[in-house]
Amino acid sequence: MSIQTAIGKRIFFGGILFLSLVLVIPGGVFGKIPEPDNIVYGVAGDGAVTVHLKVGGEEICSYTMGDNPQAGVFYVLRVPMDSLDPIQPGTARPGDTALVYINDVEDEGILITLGDRGFIHRVDLGTTDDDDDDVPDQWEQQIADGNSYDDIETAADVDPAADFDNDGFSNYREYLAGCHPVDTERIPRCLADVFMDGDVDGKDLAIFTEEFQAYFDLPCPECTCDMDGNGYMELEWDFVFFTEDFGRTDCGATVR
Repeated sequence: MSIQTAIGKRIFFGGILFLSLVLVIPGGVFGKIPEPDNIVYGVAGDGAVTVHLKVGGEEICSYTMGDNPQAGVFYVLRVPMDSLDPIQPGTARPGDTALVYINDVEDEGILITLGDRGFIHRVDLGTTDDDDDDVPDQWEQQIADGNSYDDIETAADVDPAADFDNDGFSNYREYLAGCHPVDTERIPRCLADVFMDGDVDGKDLAIFTEEFQAYFDLPCPECTCDMDGNGYMELEWDFVFFTEDFGRTDCGATVR
């Protein structure tokens, strides 16, 4: 599992998920409540006008860049799912292979396997990373364009560890969370609320410290406090992300 997929599953697109049920409609006709969509999101590179998703050669959904101004350089696809027979037209099933691509260039698309209800996939398309800092240039350019009076003029000037909009979260974390880097209202969800009690306090710190001391720079696929989801406990980015959350008391709030 990629870092992007793991972190995306934890901090992007929270919401209520509905169960897929078979209902008896008056008159003896069976109807189905739609299952929660799979979500596919990511940064789309320069020149992207539309992003498409096909299953078995059939287009299931698409997104036109700019449809949601708050998404910025991100696209968001909602893939309708159906696991019951007969399958509804225009839907997909868990385990289906889907092709995600920009504009009409299917040959440069990326194949993904659709997951169970509510599964979230992170797929960046057509991006570049000329400064090799694991953050696409297209996303960093939003920061370069965010303030004409600072000394950040190009994507290469952006520091992933900095906090451009001063909202308490590093640029890299905002990128992983799918947030806009200059919007202080849309912030990442808590990652460090281990006990899921709405705040990050000494109890969470104790677990983080225990795992950090035992698994520092070692494989730790089951670590609760693996903040970036890469299977290791590291100063960068696990310690940074935990520090950003420590002391927060609004982890039950609906933020992203």
